[in-house]
Amino acid sequence: MNALISIRLNIIAVLILFPIISSAQWYINPDVPQASRYDDIVFVDENEGWAVGSSGNILHTTDQGLTWEIQMVSNDYLRSVEFVDANIGFCGALGPALYKTTDGGANWENIASTINPVPPGICGLSAPDVNTVYGCGIWSSPAYIIKSTDTGDTWTHIDMSAYATALVDIEFSSPDTGFVVGTANPASDGGIILHTTDGGATWTTKFTTGVSLDYVWKIQSPDGLNFFASVDAVPVTNNLRILKSSDAGDTWVMDTILNTYVYTQLVGFIDSDHGWLGAGSELYETIDGGITWEQVILGSSYNRFFRINDNIAFMSGSEIYKYGGTQVGMEEVPAYDEVHELSVSPNPASDKIHIDLTLNSHTEAQLMLIDMNGKVLYTFLDEVREPGSLTFDYSLADLSAQSLVLVLRSNEGIVYQKLIVE
Repeated sequence: MNALISIRLNIIAVLILFPIISSAQWYINPDVPQASRYDDIVFVDENEGWAVGSSGNILHTTDQGLTWEIQMVSNDYLRSVEFVDANIGFCGALGPALYKTTDGGANWENIASTINPVPPGICGLSAPDVNTVYGCGIWSSPAYIIKSTDTGDTWTHIDMSAYATALVDIEFSSPDTGFVVGTANPASDGGIILHTTDGGATWTTKFTTGVSLDYVWKIQSPDGLNFFASVDAVPVTNNLRILKSSDAGDTWVMDTILNTYVYTQLVGFIDSDHGWLGAGSELYETIDGGITWEQVILGSSYNRFFRINDNIAFMSGSEIYKYGGTQVGMEEVPAYDEVHELSVSPNPASDKIHIDLTLNSHTEAQLMLIDMNGKVLYTFLDEVREPGSLTFDYSLADLSAQSLVLVLRSNEGIVYQKLIVE
């Protein structure tokens, strides 16, 4: 074979392979109602789905996300949504509310009062069949699971404090077998993945990250064999990590993707090789199973990935993002702005610091000063707060020269400021 023929064959090979990798892309529908963040999204088939988030609205689509209608307006921060079929669905909030519909979302009823004790929030929902529904919470603690075996008519409460201080996401493949993820107890053990094969009667710890204050935030599988989980860390780790399993979640490995801190919550793979990881203003993509990653410029506040099939997926974030399938419109990438405002002065400091915090929405606020080992030196705030401004003063007299981080964790994510103590 001469050199010219070889070059031509190589070019043909590239042209054949390139559409497989790059023909689909993410789109932002310009007609979706605005919210600071859409937290969850679910579809019952290729066309019909629901999305919920910080605005308190439940959105509904019947045309694969081309158009959306508002089905319910509430005063709650809506965190999770799950449907067992096209009629029966559930929506969890960051507060004492769990909504149920039996008519495809035309009407919703708050059934939280039927659960004992009433859950302070439901961060994750999973319905492995039409009868069985699981929920978990809450990211700000405590850790618990609610379970129904009669499509939400009655519920049982499972105290998970022996394993975890907080739970965020739950995924069941059958009525008895599933995972729940969050932060371990003690929190110094880091993020945790728990597994059950008996419907939640007993749990096995499958993995802990070993990094203080880590969350395992989301867990996802494209095929039931390869599992992926995201690590939401505080900004002292100086790395970006992902958890992976190739044996249906029986064993896990933790890979470092970048040697720099990146705030992360969403993880999702459309197949075992092609996936995304991100939160805040950053999103990363891999096409080789997570060996290499490239940054994608798309949007912000990513939280949930929902795979419909090998070619179509959705992400929730500051917008609703669609991958593949029929597309309509494309708005410009919006600028990313933190929901809440945090500052510390002076910086560097040697005597004392002054902290200004502005909460721009009703939220659960955890404001902590931590050292570079993830140890909490002081907690300024850990409660549900209304919008408004707060100030704090803190003495550094007992601290040696070192680097610290002031971290605000809220329903909307992480805001932080690094501090130098001289």
